Amino acid sequence: MLVSLHCCVSFRSGYKSRVFLVPVCLFALLYNLPKFFELRLERVSAAAEVEGNATAAAANATAAPQEEDDEDNYELSLRATELRKNKLYVRVYLIWMNLFIQV
Repeated sequence: MLVSLHCCVSFRSGYKSRVFLVPVCLFALLYNLPKFFELRLERVSAAAEVEGNATAAAANATAAPQEEDDEDNYELSLRATELRKNKLYVRVYLIWMNLFIQV
């Protein structure tokens, strides 16, 4: 089968692979660049993250003062940026452009 495929397909030997790879990689990088700005990493109080309401944060504020640099009392959390919350961005970039580019 490989021999028959080789007979039917003519290969161009004048092109280097970078002629194809550089534009494809550049397009992929530029197309996915906005996705790096959709989320941000925040330090949140562990008690406020578990409780998920303002009363837990208020209770912690009235308790004995704690060291702010204490790593045990904080957790890292991913939060959406204003870009990700923008309805036009979601509609155009995430839905329509993905539909046309990835099909």
